[in-house]
Amino acid sequence: MIRISSRFQPVLSLAIVCLLWFGARADAQFSNFIRGDVDQDTAVLINDPIALLSVLFGPSAPLPCEQAADANDDDQVNIGDAVYLLAFLFAGGAAPPEPYPSCGSDWDGGLLQCLQPTPACLPPTYTYVLNSTSTAGGSADSVLEFVTDHTGVPTVTPYIDSDPQYDGLKHLGVSFGDVFVVQENATLGQHRVLQLSVPGTVQDQLSTYPGEAQAMVVSDYGYLILVTTSSSPASTWVVRYDYFSSWDETVLLQLDEEYDVRGATIDTEESVFFTGSGSAGAGVFRVTSSGDFELIYPDSGAGSIHYSVNWGALWYVSTPSGSEGQLVQIDPQGFLFDQVPLGFGVDPVIGDVGVQDSGLLIPFREDNVIVEFDTSVYTFETVLGASVGVDHPIDATGPFSFAIP
Repeated sequence: MIRISSRFQPVLSLAIVCLLWFGARADAQFSNFIRGDVDQDTAVLINDPIALLSVLFGPSAPLPCEQAADANDDDQVNIGDAVYLLAFLFAGGAAPPEPYPSCGSDWDGGLLQCLQPTPACLPPTYTYVLNSTSTAGGSADSVLEFVTDHTGVPTVTPYIDSDPQYDGLKHLGVSFGDVFVVQENATLGQHRVLQLSVPGTVQDQLSTYPGEAQAMVVSDYGYLILVTTSSSPASTWVVRYDYFSSWDETVLLQLDEEYDVRGATIDTEESVFFTGSGSAGAGVFRVTSSGDFELIYPDSGAGSIHYSVNWGALWYVSTPSGSEGQLVQIDPQGFLFDQVPLGFGVDPVIGDVGVQDSGLLIPFREDNVIVEFDTSVYTFETVLGASVGVDHPIDATGPFSFAIP
């Protein structure tokens, strides 16, 4: 069972009320379209009534968006809509009601569906990539923001460059439109977490934390988790910071041993999971909000990890030496759900896995590509590459990932 943080229970209650009120008609009312644009080319022309008539009286495929074909907004699709469009185009008739001529939604669309919103009306996809100077990862040059619209061609904006006083950037997170990134100078023992609201502008920062950051998690319910280690004295820390409350900190775990930490995430019950190895074994570890610590799933190759609210499960990358690697899905108690081969050759060099809508973003540092794995249909697709500025990516994520850090 999935539980929601107590901090967001009032919000959840309101969301449930809204879902009950809107749910049965969500597809119809919240899809973006242009009324009268039957063929979805973003313009209302003679081809639109022709396309509608072909569907009504011919063997044409079903309408991709019934609401767009409802030109006169009477909550029906029939020959009257074709007549309405012809009158508008050639006889000085009234223009289609809103949404026209711009994209929009119909809050009173009756039972008409819009199963395929107009592509040009869909919101752009935002992806943030942490670029490294080498395939080995570690330090990075910059954070890049990629905004991709329906054309599939991204607009690239540098979000922040590395500071000469620091070794570089590492560990990336996005929440409520803010970008979080770690800067460290291991030689001088200087480190900080930067919070940026717009490109190049630091809104806030966390200046001190123990050890060297090995993993960072940013959740949309106000927490930033750092898993840090130190060799002198040997220690491993899991610390939770509240970035809504002046970075108030809670130490969830302190071990007198330096663990090899490879990734971390947090679930809706506010348990932290990290991958790595130490005296307790190797694999996926769980740290509860009360400080309980245990190995829940042994795996010597366990790497970057994420929790998915959609599935109530953990996804992590496993790359044992000499293996092609795979994505592994387990539940928060360590029960194995699934394993999916990556198919990118033996010993792939993979960065920190992020989230994008219903998928996982997987950075392949040697191949200079970001691959999206759709967790619903189990498909892989290259979404960003060297041609648009991806250079040895060590982290990638999308925004607005409630409880999917």
